[in-house]
Amino acid sequence: NEPSAEFRISPGLAFGSHTIRAEVNPLLSVPETDYFNNTAEKQVWVASEKADLQPVSFLYEPENALAGSPVKISAGIANLGGTQSDATVEFYVDDSLAGSSPVTVPFNSRASAGITWAAENGLHDLKVIVRPIGTDDANILNNELSGKIYNCTGPPVLIVSDDDSK
Repeated sequence: NEPSAEFRISPGLAFGSHTIRAEVNPLLSVPETDYFNNTAEKQVWVASEKADLQPVSFLYEPENALAGSPVKISAGIANLGGTQSDATVEFYVDDSLAGSSPVTVPFNSRASAGITWAAENGLHDLKVIVRPIGTDDANILNNELSGKIYNCTGPPVLIVSDDDSK
């Protein structure tokens, strides 16, 4: 049995990411066989008392819909904060509002919201914005997620490479 110790502290850390470091025998005053295992570090996340909503993913399906056909666009919304929050999730396609959806996200949890968009052929910019309702957001800088939607339903193309130079 190796000796161990446990202690608890209340460091009063602010909201965000922190590194906790513990060190034993820092002055090397206690003889031991291995001085290289005397420190340990741990990353911890301290949640805000406020909600902290963040879009973390999006999905669209079907991936290659015919122009004018419905495409379901959904977004995963995380709440990294300590309070449940209601929000409106806005979906922009090529900088035009394609629709919005309400969502309730419990603290330290995830939820999803979605819309239906009429497909257009081509490459499109997608932006998801989460707007909390009736509550402050701990970090408004993480309330947007951007990506691309590619919709191509053209006929298959056969590419033949014929190199007779060899």
